[in-house]
Amino acid sequence: MLGYLKFAVVFLPWEIIVIPILAYLF
Repeated sequence: MLGYLKFAVVFLPWEIIVIPILAYLF
């Protein structure tokens, strides 16, 4: 559970940054 939380905290900024870029490109 803690490992998943840590992964979510690390991945969240990338999700916020990368998804709009992908949506813009495609």
